[in-house]
Amino acid sequence: MGAATDKDSLLRFKGFKVELVGVENNSASVDGSWNAFSGGVPTLDSNESTDSATGLRTYTPGLATVSDITLKGFITPTRKSLTTWLNKVFAGEEMRSDITITSIKVDGTDGPQNHYFSCLITNYKFPTLDVTSAEPAEEVVEQFKEFIDTVNPEDFAS
Repeated sequence: MGAATDKDSLLRFKGFKVELVGVENNSASVDGSWNAFSGGVPTLDSNESTDSATGLRTYTPGLATVSDITLKGFITPTRKSLTTWLNKVFAGEEMRSDITITSIKVDGTDGPQNHYFSCLITNYKFPTLDVTSAEPAEEVVEQFKEFIDTVNPEDFAS
């Protein structure tokens, strides 16, 4: 029972941080102010074929894809790299960036990391600014990515 409790504690997180690489002079910029992250799930298509001689069905791996990433969060001054990235995209440059999303465990240590390579902003929802509202302005950014690599830092702990 104790081992199951220990493993369960590894699955609880208190947040995540987003690192953009290659936007500003190829330096990394880390921002922990995002409050929601969705997508980034790898899927693998399979192709079915039937052997004409034996009539047996076979399945072969097909195209591997990753669903779009969606980040949601309130506008903060810590998103300078995102603003730079958006300005370059709006200026017509095909600007791709690598994104690393790191889960933060309840005890504050880094959890598993997902590395998304060659991401491109496909949708940006600018928040509605209203002087009569006390609600903070929330922005939404969606990115397309070409491939993913998942790393668990505990795998490399000595």
